[in-house]
Amino acid sequence: MTLSVYFDGLCQPKNPGGVATYGFLIKRDGKLLHEDCGLAAEPFTEGATNNVAEYTGVLKALEWILAQGLEKEPIVVRGDSELAIRQLRGEYKVKAPSIVNLFVKAREMSFRFPSLRFEWVPREQNREADALTNRAYAQYQAGGSGAPRIEPHIRYEGRYALETEIPAAPADVFQALTRAELMKRWSGRHAAALPPEAGSAEEIVPDRRLSFRTRAGTKIEIALTPSAAGTRLRCEESEIATPTAGTTAAYLSMLSSLRAFFETKRPGAPS
Repeated sequence: MTLSVYFDGLCQPKNPGGVATYGFLIKRDGKLLHEDCGLAAEPFTEGATNNVAEYTGVLKALEWILAQGLEKEPIVVRGDSELAIRQLRGEYKVKAPSIVNLFVKAREMSFRFPSLRFEWVPREQNREADALTNRAYAQYQAGGSGAPRIEPHIRYEGRYALETEIPAAPADVFQALTRAELMKRWSGRHAAALPPEAGSAEEIVPDRRLSFRTRAGTKIEIALTPSAAGTRLRCEESEIATPTAGTTAAYLSMLSSLRAFFETKRPGAPS
């Protein structure tokens, strides 16, 4: 049995000096054992870079394996950063001061694994790790913009999809979705990605579903179904033109605002 590690990192909206996030997942024979994501450095500082995020993903994954006592298993670490992979294999020199310490730590840690190798993979084979970095960035954006921090399920299956539970009936949630004043709470700086300020509606089924197409050409579908909590809201991309971390952040912000809106409507909620 072999442990397969997939890692990725990003730095948005600029590199360096943006918000650097990492993501990694670990599988054994195709079955997911663990996944994690988070900030790789203090946002908007010189230490926030894409390469720092990539190395942080590797380190966090190896640390988890050690903590679980799985270091004796055959391990292959895969990433789509040719620079990081070749450096970790000793094929490239490390020149950037921001990653020297991270590289040294990773190399030293690697000696604790009897069977460990690093393998480059194309970006399309690293989508799950990429989705985790986007999740971390989206969560930071949602918290940083003043919206409540929530943890909807975010996954990548050829597209990004988010789900969460809203404590209200589908009819009320649908009405809130189409209410201008609520829209303004979450569109804001993401107006280029989401309606009604940008894009055009393609289908509206009251209380059940609405879809629209952004200016970039991506089709967005929002579905509402009854649930024990009230409404299960699913927001996903289809016919993707240009999926970005910023777009995912916009969805997360929208879900946060909806939850916050209805939380304040519940009996006994603080006013």
